[in-house]
Amino acid sequence: MPATPFRLSCLVFSLLFIVACGEDESSPDGTSPTDIATSDVTTDGANATDTVGNDGGASDGGSADSGPNDGGPIDGGSGKPDPIAGTCDRQLEPPAEGLCAVTPGDDRLLIEGDLILLDGLLEAGQVLIEGDAITCVGCDCETAGAGATRVTCAEGVISPGLINAHDHITFTEMAPVPHGDERYDHRHEWRKGKNGKTKLGSKQNSHPQGDAWGEMRQVMAGSTSLFGSGGEAGFLRNLDKPALLEGLPHAAADYSTFPLGDAGGQMSTDGCDSYSFDDPDQAASESAYVPHVSEGINAAARNEFVCMAGLEGGGVDLVIPNAAFIHGIGVSTADIGLMAADGVGLVWSPRSNISLYGMTAEAPIYDRQGALIALGSDWTASGSVHVLRELQCAAELNELHFDRYFSDAQLVAMATSWAADLLGFGDVLGSLVEGKLADIAIWDGSTHSGYRAIVDGSVETVSLVLRGGTVLYGDAGLTAQLGESESDCENLDVCGTSKSICTSRELGTTVPELQSGLLAKDPNVYGLFFCGVPDDEPTCVPSRPGEFDGQLTADDPDGDGIPNADDNCPNVFNPTRPVDNFVQPNVDGDADGDACDPCPFDADTTSCTSVDPTDVDGDGYANALDNCPSIPNEGQSDGDEDGVGDDCDDCPNYYNPAGLPCPASVYDVKTGVVKPGESALIEGLLVTATFDDGFFTVLDPASDAWQGPEHAGLYVYNPGDVQPPVASRINLAGNVDNYFGQVQVGASDVQVLAQDQQLPDPIVVTGEQALDAAY
Repeated sequence: MPATPFRLSCLVFSLLFIVACGEDESSPDGTSPTDIATSDVTTDGANATDTVGNDGGASDGGSADSGPNDGGPIDGGSGKPDPIAGTCDRQLEPPAEGLCAVTPGDDRLLIEGDLILLDGLLEAGQVLIEGDAITCVGCDCETAGAGATRVTCAEGVISPGLINAHDHITFTEMAPVPHGDERYDHRHEWRKGKNGKTKLGSKQNSHPQGDAWGEMRQVMAGSTSLFGSGGEAGFLRNLDKPALLEGLPHAAADYSTFPLGDAGGQMSTDGCDSYSFDDPDQAASESAYVPHVSEGINAAARNEFVCMAGLEGGGVDLVIPNAAFIHGIGVSTADIGLMAADGVGLVWSPRSNISLYGMTAEAPIYDRQGALIALGSDWTASGSVHVLRELQCAAELNELHFDRYFSDAQLVAMATSWAADLLGFGDVLGSLVEGKLADIAIWDGSTHSGYRAIVDGSVETVSLVLRGGTVLYGDAGLTAQLGESESDCENLDVCGTSKSICTSRELGTTVPELQSGLLAKDPNVYGLFFCGVPDDEPTCVPSRPGEFDGQLTADDPDGDGIPNADDNCPNVFNPTRPVDNFVQPNVDGDADGDACDPCPFDADTTSCTSVDPTDVDGDGYANALDNCPSIPNEGQSDGDEDGVGDDCDDCPNYYNPAGLPCPASVYDVKTGVVKPGESALIEGLLVTATFDDGFFTVLDPASDAWQGPEHAGLYVYNPGDVQPPVASRINLAGNVDNYFGQVQVGASDVQVLAQDQQLPDPIVVTGEQALDAAY
């Protein structure tokens, strides 16, 4: 862990100014990462027989980590009209009780209601199910389905079962892990505590059927398939596990968490030598290749894509047509164009991204360039409890921060047809089409109709879930009329609604038995379902303290912290990011930033030139030979001859090759000229003391950069690496961090220039000058 404020100030004083202090080795809040992951979170404080569901604790909109926009579904929909496939010439009558009326017949099912189809909403349509497949979709399936059991849902919306395209279900017992206002620049910062950041704890499921608990949670929210790096026999189709596809004869997709072999926390802003890659030939042979790439917002995150795209020496080309990249945050507009040109899509986890990094992938740019998008909940620790809440987070961002770019139909497609296509299952799943499997959800559309019945849906409004025509969950009265016995499907009170879930048939156990076993292993296991906002749900409000807070004002209607007068997309959220050198990208240099530009690669909006995969910025220089590969610079000027073109070099007069940060002084770092989150190269520091997790430095008083003792000392957080020798002179590159009011630097590169240097004599100071020196 980083040095605590008390230890840090004591050591600064003792090294530079000869004062005496004690030492406190505890973490800032007195807990270990494991404690944080499991502290004070219970299902609802009740006993083991009634803790399957939570009342949310804040159904009026206030969870512990919620912002003002986290209270629930966003009304008003999208700015784009939703497609209408038509209306069938029939009048469906609502039943006296419940959502759907059942007319008994043979073992086939004829379902009637408003259908979510690939080409739009078909009102009063019909779906015929025979065996595990759909055999008819349209207005006249009753001829082929004469004698079938008829399920008429006059106010029902029938959709494909939802597909959760990204989860880590082996961690699904975890409650959300609180991290306050801390935001990260790269996933290894929270995974490994890199760059002075707090390491977040994680805990795998403790019960043998912990994965099943998570699958039940997803089913109750309308899901039938999961791409989750794990799974359990029963309930969901686990699309990355060949043995857990629930009878579907189909090749599984390839789930790759560390495609660069960086599980140990490797981070590089330049070059690919520190990585080992997935095999491109093997990846190309998969039904779909779905790796985690560029999860972060800094140069190290983008370098992952550069290496995965083979744009730099030592990299490999894994930007291939059957790929979909999970997260894809820290990439440029040109990178997105390159992905889209090669058929690569995005698996988007907005809640987890925002909770950890304060911002998320630029989904409208992906869509505008033609890349498909699928939604995934990531995990309960920092993401959504299920893909339905992830869909609602995406809808909230769309409504409040993306200028209603996506239609409701597109949002729903991200959790159905687009997800199936990206994961390589579009031939059998994801849409209501004849010949595909009957993985279907029926939603109560009496309050919110059409696509909004799904976008605004909840565990209470999911009326029926079928996997291959087999009932998994639904209204208790409806499942009973469909012949499901209580020995297979037990009744459950879900937020005041009588539901039935087929735990006994799918898992060979009951909900109380499974729950008591889970609680015996871990009393803090996260709930099966929630009424309203899930307990301690991670935020969906973009924010990075000191940069932007996501609040919408007249002068900042998109909440990105940039006033309209300075914002090149005043209505579309596009904050500055480290990966973009803290400027809003605008590749073609016209009036519109990339985030809101319909033609980001061409100032002439009548032509809309698409990206050339071999020359992504269109300046006539191939990517590998271009010194600004993402910014057009036909002159290729490079005044400092560092290999980085002047147009994309933050310090064009200083030689800093391969993306190294620009030079700065200790004074710049400690007085805020270089802000927390920004990177800097500090030259000529002397190492005065070393520890397991870092070292102390001081600027040589003889240096031209000397600005007095109060701006001379600096702690460098460097866990997991060999520390430079005491009395060595170094150059340091790293990210600046404000740790509990004290400035330190998280090392990304330490270059030892010389050893056995003469350290300066201590300087004795007192009072306010001593206090200033510590801060």
